[in-house]
Amino acid sequence: SWGDDDRNPIGLTEAFVDFRPVPRGAWRTRLRTGVFYAPASVANRADGWESSYTISFSALDSWLAEEIRSLGVEGSVDHLGRLSGGDHDLGAFVGVYGWNDPAGVMVARHGFALHDRQTLLFGRVGDPYRGPVQGRQLFHEIDGRPGYYVGARWRWLDRVDMRAMHYDNLGDLAFAKPSIDDVAWRTRFDTLGVRAEARERLTLAAQWLDGDTAAR
Repeated sequence: SWGDDDRNPIGLTEAFVDFRPVPRGAWRTRLRTGVFYAPASVANRADGWESSYTISFSALDSWLAEEIRSLGVEGSVDHLGRLSGGDHDLGAFVGVYGWNDPAGVMVARHGFALHDRQTLLFGRVGDPYRGPVQGRQLFHEIDGRPGYYVGARWRWLDRVDMRAMHYDNLGDLAFAKPSIDDVAWRTRFDTLGVRAEARERLTLAAQWLDGDTAAR
């Protein structure tokens, strides 16, 4: 719930079914379907996709919370080294999703920001230069084709966690949706994050993102 005068002040940020088969040896598999965040963040690890370390999110995670959501299916596989005599865990994941074609409009309007607001699935995001909640609705299908993301992760002794991901919503710039006053944006990026538990009370985290967004 957010007190920003949205027409739906109460709503969902995520809703998905998680299936994890009984593990066999060091291998772990997972399948989830519904609405969820892509596994791009190394900082937002708490329940409800909250940050475990700061009051506000990082600029990268603030943007993900505002504009990026996966409505689709994700599969992942991991190999746990500690169960096979090693120190390294390796994993890979892939997701296919839709209903995120307007992604990119807000970062193009106001750039990156620092906040902890997660856009509700049926909510709207306002333009800070024109007053609160001007009706930008970010989770809609416009061009009729899905996007995807793919990535890999590596962990060492539960002390260092690194992940890389490529994201592309495959937006077709020729399509528009007058009912929400928006078009399909082509938004794609690469991200790399690392988190290290240096000591008992010291955690170091860094994230990098590079990409582009465009609309016609």
